[in-house]
Amino acid sequence: MECRDGSLSTLNGTDDHRVIEIFEQLTSESSNRKKKECEEGVNELFSILEVIRKMHQLDIKPNVVTFSAILNACSRCNSFEDASMLLGELKPFDDQVYGVVHGLLMGRRENVWLQARSLFDKVKEMDGSTASAFYNALTDMLWHFGQKRGAQIVALEGRSRQVWENVWSTSCLDLHLMSSGAARAMVHAWLLNIRSIVYEGHELPKVMSILTGWGKHSKVVGDGALRPAVESLLRGMDAPFYLSKCNMGRFASSGSVVATWLRESATLKLLILHDHLTTKANTTMRSRDQQGQDSLKLQPLLL
Repeated sequence: MECRDGSLSTLNGTDDHRVIEIFEQLTSESSNRKKKECEEGVNELFSILEVIRKMHQLDIKPNVVTFSAILNACSRCNSFEDASMLLGELKPFDDQVYGVVHGLLMGRRENVWLQARSLFDKVKEMDGSTASAFYNALTDMLWHFGQKRGAQIVALEGRSRQVWENVWSTSCLDLHLMSSGAARAMVHAWLLNIRSIVYEGHELPKVMSILTGWGKHSKVVGDGALRPAVESLLRGMDAPFYLSKCNMGRFASSGSVVATWLRESATLKLLILHDHLTTKANTTMRSRDQQGQDSLKLQPLLL
């Protein structure tokens, strides 16, 4: 975060520590946190809002890390009302980020896609960890609220910009640097690509792998969020990938078995993602829109 005068001098030591503490909490793995009681969740939400509004009052210009933290918080909200409240805090800071995120969340990609690609190009200019954190946070939020096709499109944009290096080949999909939302969206895209290879008459490699890691860098070693999320996804599709006995962060299968599964008539329907944003969610977001300007003037993002 930067003050618009180029310093952090307007924050006292306590406030500065609180800002860092809150955003470190926001960017931690959500699956490592147990569900809180309703009252505690409300208190946390208001604490986050208080920090964000404090930044606005002190004329502090947030950076892309701050935006990623807000998106991460949105993806952990139990209700769309809470998420929309947090997301609305982006608007006073940057109309472009808010306009793109809001448009993607509401399923209006055709209206914001040019601005989205411009935003993604700017994010790509940053260091790899910052860029991947933004894509991970955005795809998680979209996936969490049912915009699974939208999450996949964003994840594929990240892949095309090499946000995650060496993500996939015909024989291997490497997900260990992705969030659970980005990873699950990418699994669907990779399997669709493999399916096209099969139907073109090509033979698959003898061994096919999906790498998730096993939680080595989690707060509790071996308790990462990614592996169980991907495992649940694969089981839900009856995909013939199984956890390797010698590598707890690898799902493997033989190419011939995968090819047979991909040729089954029911498989294609399982692989194609759709957006399913609820009517309640649409109503909430549109009511917030009406409180602001009727249309957004998208301005260049200062990152």
